[in-house]
Amino acid sequence: MEGLYAYAGEFFFPVFSHAGDHGVYKEFKDKIGIGFAPYVYHGVDIAITSYLTLEVGFILPFISIATLQINLF
Repeated sequence: MEGLYAYAGEFFFPVFSHAGDHGVYKEFKDKIGIGFAPYVYHGVDIAITSYLTLEVGFILPFISIATLQINLF
């Protein structure tokens, strides 16, 4: 597994109260009672040094992702 992604619609703050009212997340929540949205991630790791890695990619339909990973061990 590459990672876990939190969805803002599950937060308890009022500003997020209507997040997830439409789309795939709502369809899953209505059918099985648990709200989640499956996404497909494509990315590539670029080793900058032996302990520093840049990962870039996107989640379909198209959300750009970039992370900087430090491996100390």
